[in-house]
Amino acid sequence: MSSAIRVLFDTNAIIAWIERDPTFFKPELLELAPVISLISVGELMAGAEKSSRPAENKNRFMSLLTAFEVLEFDLRTAEVYGSLLASLRKLGKPIPTNDAWIAAQALCHGLPVLTRDHHFSFIPSLVVRTW
Repeated sequence: MSSAIRVLFDTNAIIAWIERDPTFFKPELLELAPVISLISVGELMAGAEKSSRPAENKNRFMSLLTAFEVLEFDLRTAEVYGSLLASLRKLGKPIPTNDAWIAAQALCHGLPVLTRDHHFSFIPSLVVRTW
């Protein structure tokens, strides 16, 4: 069994990986066990579709996807999502809907989120990592 730490990669972290962002490839990040949400899969597919080279970009992404554990949704995730979104709105700190789903999955699975989006820090119980 691997001792790598499972981390839920936000879409911007996956893009940094795909685009070989030199700031992303730090030794400690290379030792993580990458996890991806179906939300991020959808965001990346939508980005590929609107690009000038959709087939090439989808192929690049799909070949990378094999390195990830893919998280699907269940009723518990939907429950956490609803509670999280409502509480953030009450606090006057709404976050994008897709990111609320990603945060809900991270919370349900006890995973930190790797991201550069500061709004994930509005969620007190969520562990956020950056690069």
